[in-house]
Amino acid sequence: MAVPLTFGQILGILITTFTQWPDYRTWHNSRSTLRDAALSAFSVFFMYCLARSDSKWPLKQKRRRCT
Repeated sequence: MAVPLTFGQILGILITTFTQWPDYRTWHNSRSTLRDAALSAFSVFFMYCLARSDSKWPLKQKRRRCT
């Protein structure tokens, strides 16, 4: 059986992966790294998934009680 990953392990894998991405931006006044932008996008996606799963949970419970 596979051992589940912790959030810290997943974050470490993502940071390692995003740091290796090449940055092809041509402007010189960028303050954020590509790694920071990718981690921000992941956090928005992750929080959206958590919100969706939490909002659907009560509906599933109600359906089970009614049937």
